[in-house]
Amino acid sequence: MKKAIIAALICLNVGLLAVLVFGEATPAANAQADYYNETNYIMVAGQIETGLEVVYVIDMATQKIGVWKFDISDRRLIAWRSRSLTSDFREN
Repeated sequence: MKKAIIAALICLNVGLLAVLVFGEATPAANAQADYYNETNYIMVAGQIETGLEVVYVIDMATQKIGVWKFDISDRRLIAWRSRSLTSDFREN
């Protein structure tokens, strides 16, 4: 019985190794592009001053970025600033 279990585990490991070696991997850039096209938003946390935490939200559909700051006294996010990325990065 033990020999059958060991043989089954060896076959399973060989099969998993074959999938790792011969499996087709998706390139990271394509995977990220597909993900961002589906979600349409990118969020990044940051700090702009000592003690002032913000969240940057990029709307991929409208090409705008919004900055939200955290108000410690009310414990909520407040819209702080926004900009149009298309006007900032347009070609001259």
